[in-house]
Amino acid sequence: MTKTNYFRHRLDEELDEMAAGYIGSWAEDKRLIDIDIRVNEAHTLMLYKQGVIRRNDAKKILEMLKLAREDWRKGKFEFDREDIDVHIATEKYVIKSGLDIGGKLHTGKSRNDQVATDMRIYTREQIVDILELLLDFISSLAELSNEYKGDPMPGYTHGQHAQVTTVGYYLLGYAQGFLRDVDRLLNAYDRVNLSSLGACALVGTSINIDREYTADMLGFDGIIENSMDAVSSRDFVMEVLSTVTLIMTKLSRMAEDLIDFSTYEYRFIRLPDRYCDISSVMPQKKNPDVLEMIRASAGKTNGLLIESAMGTLRLSTGYSKDLQPIKKNLCEAVDIVKPSITLMEGILKGLEYNFDRMREVIEENYVTATDLAEFIVQNKDFSFRESHILVGELVKTAEKQKKKLKDLSPDEISKISANVLGKDIVISKKELEEATDALLSIERRGVTGPSPVSIERILKSLNPGIKKRREDIEGIKDRLKSAEERFQKTKDDVMG
Repeated sequence: MTKTNYFRHRLDEELDEMAAGYIGSWAEDKRLIDIDIRVNEAHTLMLYKQGVIRRNDAKKILEMLKLAREDWRKGKFEFDREDIDVHIATEKYVIKSGLDIGGKLHTGKSRNDQVATDMRIYTREQIVDILELLLDFISSLAELSNEYKGDPMPGYTHGQHAQVTTVGYYLLGYAQGFLRDVDRLLNAYDRVNLSSLGACALVGTSINIDREYTADMLGFDGIIENSMDAVSSRDFVMEVLSTVTLIMTKLSRMAEDLIDFSTYEYRFIRLPDRYCDISSVMPQKKNPDVLEMIRASAGKTNGLLIESAMGTLRLSTGYSKDLQPIKKNLCEAVDIVKPSITLMEGILKGLEYNFDRMREVIEENYVTATDLAEFIVQNKDFSFRESHILVGELVKTAEKQKKKLKDLSPDEISKISANVLGKDIVISKKELEEATDALLSIERRGVTGPSPVSIERILKSLNPGIKKRREDIEGIKDRLKSAEERFQKTKDDVMG
């Protein structure tokens, strides 16, 4: 045991090298060094305010923490194999000033409450980043929805042509879905932004600390009152992971649609070249690699959420090393979702639409059959089930004759109705054409479906909602900035 290792005096042997790598968390802790130093600074200021340490000691510790931050940013921060996490490495750096002074840094806290506090700060920062990306994406979806509000496209159920929708209505559905994710993250922020610092290892400390003071310095809205809950719980991470998974699931579904729509068989859209790759062998290929990675990455975030939930299953109350992988899972999920949002926004902005092809599919594969059935119900004194049976027979007949629905003659329709229902019907050529027209189909949906009027109505409430949520985020950032200014002023006062 070297005399400079102040953290293993209970043990007679050095930590096995493989074991150190196995239980260490440096890969993800590198993201937390600035945060960890800030938490240590707040704790030091509190210890001085409470009279636990003298001002000169506080100044020396703060000076060492400042140097640690500068060295880290310059790439000069060194850590040993035994430094299995950021907390030990930071404390060891401060102890360079002397064990008699640097050794006071850890008074009244534990790695258990400190890692939870670091993670809460990191998580709230990521929430703000994701929120801003999401709102930019939603704004783009809203603009595109308005631009394409009158352009028909076939909608699908069970992977089959179903009914007429519009490009604008399709995009607007995703905008509304992602806005729910914004609200989920805003709600989660309130539960994330509570401090665990001062909970110490499990049941607090006999040292005269002030948890509310450090919470205020670090921009928290309050503290986790129960210290056992503060160090044991990672539900705040899983709540964010859950929302990230929902975001990625929607992005994956959209990616699947766009991949299909860009194929020769569909030919609905042309993907922007800058988001596609090539084949090394087949010179004609234009591969939707970015969309495929978005689609695949949704599986990864689902796995990270499940792994995190399983990691806490059957854990006893209190901190256990089982909680450490959750930190890594959060970092991985963040690294997936942020570029996925940005890339999907870029792809959608660069799409070229083949509206003629979409209209062709609508007409050739009887996508307005439901419109015809509803027309008959409303105008020909047929029950819906009678109309459903009749139109089904009309589709079969048109399919066999390789005709569009609008090309069937009034006499054919009348004969089929008499044969299958024993009931006569008269539908004129004009009525048939209007009932099966794609644009009229959209207009008939009024204020509840994919009509331009409906899209405009939804956008009237959606856009102010986006603005309100941007204001909420700005409020969060302003509160954090004010806390940072108070924090900096307090440090300056102590440092003289």
